[in-house]
Amino acid sequence: MKFKELKNKLKDRFLITASAGVLVFSLIVTGVTCTAYAAKNRDQAASTVEDKDDTDKLVDDILGDGKVTEKNIGKEETVYLISDASGKVNKTIVSDHLVNKEKAAKLDDRSNLTDITNVKGDETFEEKDGALTWKADGNDIYYQGTTSQEAPITQKVTYKLDGKEVTPEELAGKSGKVTIRFDYTNNTKYVAKVDGEECEVKVPFAAVSALALNDRFSNVEVTNGKLVDTGNGSMVVGYAIPGLTESLDLDDSALDGIQIPEYVEVTADVKNFEMNVAMTVAVNAGNFLSSGDLSFDSIDDLVDALSDASSQLSDGSTDLADGMKTLQKGLKDYTAGASKINNGIATLQNKSGSLVSGASDLNDGAQALSEGLVSLNRGAKDLYGGLKSLESGASDLSEGIGKLSAGATTLSNGLSTLNGYSDSMAKLMELGVKSILNDLNASASSVFGALAAVTSKPALATVTVDNMTQVYGAMKQNESTVVAAIVGSGAMDEAHATGTVKTVEGYLEQAIGGQQLASGIKQNLSALSTGADTLATNLSTAEAGAKKVSGGATAAKKGAKKLYNGATTAKEGAAKIAEGTQTLVDAMPNLTTGIKALADGSNKLVANNKALLDGAQKLTDGSAKLADGITTFNKEGVQKIVDAYDGDVSALLNRVEAVKDAAENYGAFTDAADSVNTSVKFIYKLAEIKAE
Repeated sequence: MKFKELKNKLKDRFLITASAGVLVFSLIVTGVTCTAYAAKNRDQAASTVEDKDDTDKLVDDILGDGKVTEKNIGKEETVYLISDASGKVNKTIVSDHLVNKEKAAKLDDRSNLTDITNVKGDETFEEKDGALTWKADGNDIYYQGTTSQEAPITQKVTYKLDGKEVTPEELAGKSGKVTIRFDYTNNTKYVAKVDGEECEVKVPFAAVSALALNDRFSNVEVTNGKLVDTGNGSMVVGYAIPGLTESLDLDDSALDGIQIPEYVEVTADVKNFEMNVAMTVAVNAGNFLSSGDLSFDSIDDLVDALSDASSQLSDGSTDLADGMKTLQKGLKDYTAGASKINNGIATLQNKSGSLVSGASDLNDGAQALSEGLVSLNRGAKDLYGGLKSLESGASDLSEGIGKLSAGATTLSNGLSTLNGYSDSMAKLMELGVKSILNDLNASASSVFGALAAVTSKPALATVTVDNMTQVYGAMKQNESTVVAAIVGSGAMDEAHATGTVKTVEGYLEQAIGGQQLASGIKQNLSALSTGADTLATNLSTAEAGAKKVSGGATAAKKGAKKLYNGATTAKEGAAKIAEGTQTLVDAMPNLTTGIKALADGSNKLVANNKALLDGAQKLTDGSAKLADGITTFNKEGVQKIVDAYDGDVSALLNRVEAVKDAAENYGAFTDAADSVNTSVKFIYKLAEIKAE
């Protein structure tokens, strides 16, 4: 599977593709390595591989430097299956290499081969019930024998001429549209437990077929492979992983564009048909299914934690937005009431001058005093009633601001708690970014290597969180040069290289965006928490001012009460006018001072109304946007990931583990001594088809 297909699958089922697609991509890379044979051995491309050494050379060139296993091998086994042109095996020769790493005098082995012959020395062995003891004298042992045992992979080769199936003999020397098809059958069985139930899977063998074409072939098309021009002719390299789709229990809808090939087919226009070199190499592909440090249990835990944290964050942000709306409405009512109180106090302050003047005139004459006391009595009564209302309103105001201050403190504490969740979300985002970068470093090392080479910056050969922005900028700036470098290395053709570079740039954009989102979550929630702390502090100050207003109103009410009583007393008798008016005059300074203090405090309170309302509006708008964004992120992002993982991914990953177990438990084709690690490859040599 190519990078473009891998990218499309990652959008919906990234774990499915990461598990089932990595083997296919690895085999494509192996197929590219196959072309090394054509470049290094042009004179051999169209010749017949007639002996074992030539065949081993061809197989080594096909497999390149790729390792079939990471184990410390003690027995290397190569199985040569000599077949006719249709793939029917006529003879099976097994060549074994016992690695004497410790230079031991004796080597223990097991084998069910017949006609065992030492092919590279004169060391001898003793045999009992299949157990071999070689007198190695510190040397490696190379021996071969024969067997009638069926190979784990069998192949059938069919031929068509102009759409009609023909035998190899009938095709020899003919001309027309020729189709050659390699069908592979995986004969292995391995019983494993998947989700608590036993199921049967197959050992994952990769089959790579090579077919040398001369100038008699033209208009060549290859299904599940590629064609390479060698200069003297062409080389077809095809690949398949028979039985993997069945082992993973995948159907067409689950594959959704992933190609796990089961066959190789070559179609060409041919004149005087001949086929000189055709062979297939089959190896245990379990090493390609390695999942590295990935733990499926840790994935379960992360998905659960992500879902829980996202849901809590979504619910909390919605509650925050609703609470801010209520707070904003209460503040509007509060500021309106404060303005009305301020207007009333201003009126009271304006009238205090008249009150003092009237008290002074009271001493000018009894008549004037009597008339003035009547007016004063009415005014004092009204003043008392107003100050009584003012006292009640100021008390309510103080109580309301106290509750508002407590609510703001609760809000501040809630935002601090919510801010604590931001680190978890940010860490999850940062973990996703690191996972993307690790995948890119593992699967696109050739791209980063080319980038480091063309920019002469070795640090760009590995992408990290710290340098991913620099890598992305350098990739965009040097895109065509990087593509040319990859193509020049022979690793990919231009279209494949261009698609790979574009895909790497796309993943770098995702990683950079994820890192920025993680930083944004921390910064925005921190700023919101700071704003709530400031609001709580301001409301605490306002509460203290309101208490002072309430105290001033109480004092003013008491003074008005005295004024009212004095006016009543003065009105009742002229004898007491002088005493009453003097008392009134004496009380005036305190009254006017209290009214002025009350007016000053009220003015300051009203002056902060706009700033308080503006801050509440911004806080409300911000909390609403935060709630909408987090809700959308939870529904469109987190929950889709959770749904996808809970759907078909978990079961498939368990099957991938079962296939890996099958690969790891497959040993030698024939037999091996206990505790000896083995590797085996199968080489299928097809008979030549010669024109008369």
